[in-house]
Amino acid sequence: MEQFWMQKYLRIPYKVRGYDFDGCDCAGLLRLVYKEELGIHLPDWENEYINVRRESFRTLDSIFDAETSTIGDFPMSVPLDEVQPFDALVFRVGTARVHTGIITKKGRFLHIQEGEHANIDDYNGLKWKNRLVGVYRHVSRI
Repeated sequence: MEQFWMQKYLRIPYKVRGYDFDGCDCAGLLRLVYKEELGIHLPDWENEYINVRRESFRTLDSIFDAETSTIGDFPMSVPLDEVQPFDALVFRVGTARVHTGIITKKGRFLHIQEGEHANIDDYNGLKWKNRLVGVYRHVSRI
């Protein structure tokens, strides 16, 4: 059984640059969950994210990485066998590292994609396992 906290996020509709219960993209969902569940206000990195999606100037894992981060306090890359709820995942879609999700429990994550609603998926499953490129933990959770 999944942890209870994520139930209220399921079925949020996809909305480009959305960051609330009326609609989110994957980065907006991460911001919403961190604000609502952890009291952490992540900065708006949508301008960076748009560059990632449209121009491939940066990748999401470089935005999260401690050496290159411009969004704040995600300095810790986490080994996959040490994940905890609320760690952020970064996935490759095609050749770009442009998708993010939130660990709900080991093996499962909350995310949203264009054309879908927020849902829980298996990051070790066929669709995501080979696309996972990084796991990050916010500094306040270290």
